[in-house]
Amino acid sequence: MTTYQLSTSEIPRQKYTIHSISVTRPLHWLRAGWRDFVERPVLGVIYGLLVTITGLLMTFGLNSIGMLYLVPVLCAGFLLIAPIMVVGLYADSKQRQLSNASQAEKMGRILYYNMSSISGMGIILMLVFINWVMLSNLMLAGVLHQMLPTLGGSTESLSIFYSNLPFLFVYIGLGAILAALVFRICVISIPMLVDQSVDTFNAIFVSWKASGENVAAMTFWALLIAGLCLIGFLTLFLGLIVIIPVLGYASWHAYQDLLRPIAP
Repeated sequence: MTTYQLSTSEIPRQKYTIHSISVTRPLHWLRAGWRDFVERPVLGVIYGLLVTITGLLMTFGLNSIGMLYLVPVLCAGFLLIAPIMVVGLYADSKQRQLSNASQAEKMGRILYYNMSSISGMGIILMLVFINWVMLSNLMLAGVLHQMLPTLGGSTESLSIFYSNLPFLFVYIGLGAILAALVFRICVISIPMLVDQSVDTFNAIFVSWKASGENVAAMTFWALLIAGLCLIGFLTLFLGLIVIIPVLGYASWHAYQDLLRPIAP
């Protein structure tokens, strides 16, 4: 367990303890996330339905313009922006913790409390998402010799990937590296932005440090998130109705498990 002090102008500066956790600790977060979802199913299902409907509309839209091949690219990109999409679930988790307090805050007020920093993080993730889509198009263009292949050429595209395994490994590797970087800066920072009045970059530094001190557990957590989202994609996005809220609530428990403020 180590101590981290925020580099802010506020005095006294807030200190946090970063806890060392076991490799299997993410399984506890999943169970806790499931319990929260069962207790508040309506809000969770609303979030899951919004993501599912968005995914279905995206798929049908791309299919109608002959660009169905882009669905996997956008699904991978979804993992980059998903953390900012569930801030309402983080706010709901905080609201429930304050429910017994004398002056419990409402969910909307919690989000408004640090909206500038949350918006800053959203802009960062959106820029990463846009760059991922552009990079994917450039790499596909280098192999397919055209920027926007048609749906009719999708079968040919797959055969090119199979015959060019080095390209496939490089493409997947770049995506994995980008996803790992985004995961490390977001896994703690976004719940922290909802919970504390802290700027975006300080929250990113805390998340980076906490993840670095629990590499094994956080790698397992990232694999669990990727695996569950993959199941959601393979079920035509229907599985995301439950998976998204469970992961959202579980991420809140991950934040509180890893990082605890020290009273000044």
